Amino acid sequence: MTITTNNVSSPLRYGSNVKLVAQREFGRSPEEVARKLHLTRDMAARLAVEDVLMGHHGCVNRLAWNQEGDRLASASDDRNVILWHYPDSGRLPVLVETDHQANIFGVRVLPETGDGMIVTGAMDFLVQLHTLDARGAPPCGGRRRSASGSFASAPCSTKSFACHRSRVKDVEVQPHNPHMFWSASEDGTVRQFDTRCGDQGRFQSPNVLLGVRGRSRKVPLKGLSLNKSRPYQLAVACGDPFVRIFDMRKLSARAPCEDMFAQPLLQLAPPHLHRASSLQAACYATCAKFSSRGDKVVATYHGDHAYSFDITGDPASYGTSFVQHSACAALAGAGARPSREWERWKFKGNTAMFEKDFHGAILNYSAGLRTEPTSTALLIGRASAYMQRQWAGDAAYAVLDCEAAMSLNPDLPRAHILRAQALLSLRHLRLAMRAVNTIAAKFPEQHQEEVEKLRSSISDEEKARKTLHEQRIAMRSHTRQRRMRSTPGLQHESGLGTGAEAEAEGLSPFTSGHASASSVAGHLNGEEAARGSVLMGLDTDESDAEPTESDSDDADMVGERELEGASTSGCDGSGNKDEPLPSIWELSQGTRRLMMRYVGHCNFQTDIKEASFLGQNDELVACGSDDGRIYIFDAESGEPVRVLEADEDVANCVQCHPTLAVLATSGIESSVKLWSPGSTYDRTDVSRLVRLNQARMRDGPQWYPRGVFHTAMQTHVLQTLTENPYLIPELRSLLSTQVGTGRSGLDIARNLSSGRSSTGNGDGAEQGRLSSASDRSGDGGGPPMTIEDIQSELFEEEGSVVRCRMS
Repeated sequence: MTITTNNVSSPLRYGSNVKLVAQREFGRSPEEVARKLHLTRDMAARLAVEDVLMGHHGCVNRLAWNQEGDRLASASDDRNVILWHYPDSGRLPVLVETDHQANIFGVRVLPETGDGMIVTGAMDFLVQLHTLDARGAPPCGGRRRSASGSFASAPCSTKSFACHRSRVKDVEVQPHNPHMFWSASEDGTVRQFDTRCGDQGRFQSPNVLLGVRGRSRKVPLKGLSLNKSRPYQLAVACGDPFVRIFDMRKLSARAPCEDMFAQPLLQLAPPHLHRASSLQAACYATCAKFSSRGDKVVATYHGDHAYSFDITGDPASYGTSFVQHSACAALAGAGARPSREWERWKFKGNTAMFEKDFHGAILNYSAGLRTEPTSTALLIGRASAYMQRQWAGDAAYAVLDCEAAMSLNPDLPRAHILRAQALLSLRHLRLAMRAVNTIAAKFPEQHQEEVEKLRSSISDEEKARKTLHEQRIAMRSHTRQRRMRSTPGLQHESGLGTGAEAEAEGLSPFTSGHASASSVAGHLNGEEAARGSVLMGLDTDESDAEPTESDSDDADMVGERELEGASTSGCDGSGNKDEPLPSIWELSQGTRRLMMRYVGHCNFQTDIKEASFLGQNDELVACGSDDGRIYIFDAESGEPVRVLEADEDVANCVQCHPTLAVLATSGIESSVKLWSPGSTYDRTDVSRLVRLNQARMRDGPQWYPRGVFHTAMQTHVLQTLTENPYLIPELRSLLSTQVGTGRSGLDIARNLSSGRSSTGNGDGAEQGRLSSASDRSGDGGGPPMTIEDIQSELFEEEGSVVRCRMS
């Protein structure tokens, strides 16, 4: 029996499973056998729906198994938590009605409490601890009476912690620890809670475990994961390209202050995103999870793919580039006779390139490299296919293949040219110019036309970068002046003055240079206003001052500048021409530790999408996707193994049972699906779905110029537009109309923020409209929309809470 994945036929290995079962029956290494048999590739290929759990009345945003695996907790937009029984899922589930006033984004069951204590975090900035009476057990023999769901009511007491200043995106617990739990929020902090302690519910409570800061500003946190094998390690998925690993033994809880910004043990990011924090790219990690063994981390990126990193051992010995180069060198030195099988794959790859099927070409070249890893023709062919396919991260992998080819044969002009083109695509301008100069020096009589084109392109990109830099400075100056005029008593440079004044404004006293987001959060009152005036994200604008190297706590970014600037003078790439060009895959420990990329799913419609290792043997990786499917990959090869039809809209959550071959999935629908191995194999054309998803991702969040909108609108409005892409067509109409006038991005931003029409006729006929506002515009006779109009379309007021209409 075989299954087809990515047009490559892979045998399902029954023999290994049979041997493992036999070893288990004879009592040989039962723990090792159980680990290997938890969820294998063969089982994943046969996963089928075991049960559909109905009962919620909103999107199911988070799932969590208890420590024993006999209860599954689900948290939803309906602000309720349901405890489902397993394997007897027909038993009456337990409904926990929380006191949250907005969507719940995090849920965990405290271990060693008999499932009697549940932790939740939500969009209303609150963390809550729910203590169930008498374990909340339903009556004996109780069954679900209908498909819509009947519940056993669970009387409980709830304790709320109002210490965060923005949305709480995740909560986490520690194995076998019934007292402590943690929360991650978009205010850039991780808070630590202890059920035995008091004074944990205020902003000034001394329970800030750590804060995360990037270039001169705090970084919103999206996900949290505790290493079960090393419970002192904490992984944080951040609102920038980095996944940060912290050692909690070096941290201590404290009140909010400047000293709370901890230095991470590791900062992990793919090489093409490593540079993105300075370019304000839209890619960030929405989830980061440790493997069962605790030696790897997998992260899925908004607007990008999923990546796994090795977090153990000597950092200098890890990295895809080192592994591949070492393997190639070893095989070349050994003088192994190549198999002729690779020529067949090369022919198929070349045929696919001729037909402009670049994805198919990459698959064929990769298959050939598995049989002949020292073939420079295959490496260069795949690098060329990467450059023409241009999916996220492809340019970085083109650089990797070119470097591998040049390590085998330094005199390959095509490899040098492709590397320079890839570096330019990644906007490593100094390295690109040095690569071009190397081509000109190494091949003086050849490829002069390509060299001149590359030099011209690099020069144009440098000019565009300089212009954008000047526009950003002008925007920040304009924003600072407007803020000072509109905010009475605002002190120059210091923003909010004393910490007490900042506390009264609902902002952190250590947040300087940022005014309150009063345009939306001004609707808050009472307890909500006391908690803060920022609805989404801590900062509403970037720092007024242009970040400098000394402003950044990001050591990896400093290392990148040192890498690019080594032996160079400006962008001309001058320097010691005999010095080898450094690799972007050696930027930092974070890039060297990259193990595998998982391509197939699409992640940009929500920022709670999960990725995780499956099974105790960490053989598989699962990722949620915008097309409503769960994509399961081979962890070692990155090959898609199976897709699960998990949701009609968007699949966000995937959680593996702690001991059984069972998956729980959820998404935009109000149901939870349970999956277990069946008797038939799925034969879905995964390759077709992969192509569709990458086209969807290419047309998704990257269409708008982030430099224009980021300073023109409040951060929470921009984030809402990013998370709710069905608003994009109307906003694109607005942007295209403005850009069509020939005005600069600065003029567009000013007109957007002031509500004036950029067309100059003043009648608003050319103004686009957002969402339902298009009905108001009619034939264009209405007044132009202001930022306040846009905000009124995105948010609604319910009691004392301002809620996002689309969340």
